[in-house]
Amino acid sequence: MMGFPIVVADDDPSMLRLLEGHLTRSGFTVFTCADGDEALLLVQRHKPVILLADWQMPGLTGPELCQRTHDPEFDAQVFAILVTGSSQPEEIAAGLDAGADDYLVKPVHATVLLARVRAGNRVLQLWTRQLKHTRDLESEIVKRKQAEATLQGAREQADASAVRAEQALADMERMNAMMMGREERVLEMKQEVNDLLAQFGKTRKYKHV
Repeated sequence: MMGFPIVVADDDPSMLRLLEGHLTRSGFTVFTCADGDEALLLVQRHKPVILLADWQMPGLTGPELCQRTHDPEFDAQVFAILVTGSSQPEEIAAGLDAGADDYLVKPVHATVLLARVRAGNRVLQLWTRQLKHTRDLESEIVKRKQAEATLQGAREQADASAVRAEQALADMERMNAMMMGREERVLEMKQEVNDLLAQFGKTRKYKHV
């Protein structure tokens, strides 16, 4: 991915021209500024892959700018390289702790500059892929939970339907039993009537005799 956008922030005009020249000759799209506040606006506007920030400059300093661009609420993802005139390990460590992803020590050599930029781009691509993978997993988890909730709801409805069906079957069995009991009672009553009629017939026969 050559030709990707880069923001360069440095209040030293000669250093700014030097960095811009190395980068534009290598095919990159470069946006320059001389203070940290404008650099933050350029990052938000152009969504660069790389940010090169001088340590000391008006407005936001380089470490402050790196910290702002790496805030979770910031709406752009950028690989921040801090450019410093000091090679002291303590200062370099402080810059990295503030949020810088890499650093360059002045004077900046073109070969090292371009190698760091290309490395930053590779790292950012890995970040982007990992972020996409994480978001895909989160989306899959949400979908799975929704499917599980739907399945659970269907199971609960099926269980409720089964309970209602069992209740209806039990009601039918009770009704059948009641009907059978009534039929038996009707048969008994018929038998009683027949017995009475038979008895009545015998009584009349005796009377005639």
